[in-house]
Amino acid sequence: MSAGEGPSGPSPVLGDVGHTGGMRAAALTLLLFTCAAASASATVAQRPTLRLAGTAPLVVQGKAFHANEKVQVLITAGKPLRASVRTGLLGNFRLAFRYRVPSCTAISVQAFGNRGSRATFVLDVPDCAPIPG
Repeated sequence: MSAGEGPSGPSPVLGDVGHTGGMRAAALTLLLFTCAAASASATVAQRPTLRLAGTAPLVVQGKAFHANEKVQVLITAGKPLRASVRTGLLGNFRLAFRYRVPSCTAISVQAFGNRGSRATFVLDVPDCAPIPG
């Protein structure tokens, strides 16, 4: 037996083990389509959203705006408040105001991005009956 031969003849060369070239091409094509589909579903445009993260102090969070977008935020919560913020790479921001929202106060938040993103959030007045005294 010479080197490279097994008991039943020549050993297969490492590149020849497994699937044929056509099978490898089909598997590679399937892998590429799977990666492309996963990438496309990950980049499906989400609508921008706003969330109230606190009322003392007043904190607003925005998600799914355009990356690095300048956003104007208008708030009505007992008095009008206005600020601008730039989103991060994922299109998110967090904005805190040195303002304590009075109890029994409705809160309205509007955000307008300079690249077309828009979102609103409204928290209606909770049931606040005066305490008889």
